[in-house]
Amino acid sequence: MQRIVTIIVPTFGRQRQVSEAVASVMRQSAVPDYSVEVIVVDDASSDPIDLNDFPSIEVYRHAENRGAAAARNTGIQAAEGELIAFLDSDDVWLPSKLANQIALFEKLSRTHDPDLLVVGSGFYDPDRKTGKLRARMPMDASAPDLFASGCWFAPGSSVLMSRQAFEIVGPQDDNLRRLEDLDWFIRFGQAGGKYFCTDTHDILIHPSGNAPFDAVMTAVHQLISIYGPSGTTPLPPRAWNRLAAYLALEKTVAHLNNEQPMLSILEAGISFVRKPRFRPSLERFWLESYDVPLEVQQTFAQLLDARAQG
Repeated sequence: MQRIVTIIVPTFGRQRQVSEAVASVMRQSAVPDYSVEVIVVDDASSDPIDLNDFPSIEVYRHAENRGAAAARNTGIQAAEGELIAFLDSDDVWLPSKLANQIALFEKLSRTHDPDLLVVGSGFYDPDRKTGKLRARMPMDASAPDLFASGCWFAPGSSVLMSRQAFEIVGPQDDNLRRLEDLDWFIRFGQAGGKYFCTDTHDILIHPSGNAPFDAVMTAVHQLISIYGPSGTTPLPPRAWNRLAAYLALEKTVAHLNNEQPMLSILEAGISFVRKPRFRPSLERFWLESYDVPLEVQQTFAQLLDARAQG
């Protein structure tokens, strides 16, 4: 019996973008021994998502908006695949992404527990300061303190894992409207999980807008209540200091976007005290290059143009 890999695409609105995302899945090169199932979860878009151009795609719709974590959980519950991959609705995969990840997952499964294995991918995203497209390759990770250092290694569109990982770690937290990936990967690290990255860049990450201030602050306080020294499942001191440093960075950006510069400066200082360093990120998590293939630059420019036109 042929095995299945399920791709889950949560979306809220973004009719054009989700169509582009799904089309990029349809263009994936052959995946040996696997068939591909695509599940789109419409998180109560005001205009229901229409994917009639893709008759094989299953669309599940929430009656009310519940957030990305809840949408992904709905997709997992409906999935038939033994492997699960996520794709954010404003990103696209390059054609070899899935084949490269599955090949590495199968190889690593010979020497690692496949149920506690996540495979990521290198990706392209624009530098927020210059807008110039760059290639980023995350480092591998297995130490719990690295998983507590922010979601640097796994944009929502990059990870592939066994469905059983969610049986071990649990679902994403429906109560979080921000940092739900970070929370899940902290639990993954606590369970002994390991993250490995392919040696290829196979995703185009579209820059997302600023997260709502209240969503950031609520998520930060919830994670502190869980993982802080007085929390329900406190992290060891090294991991906690890293998480606290990262959460302070989240608050730095949130206060800056909320036009509270003094609070932003205060949180930035707290972050650097918690984890002394000479850069915003807690350490060099990526190999970075601005040597991006011309065809990738052109594809990204076409995506931006199409979205600017509506």
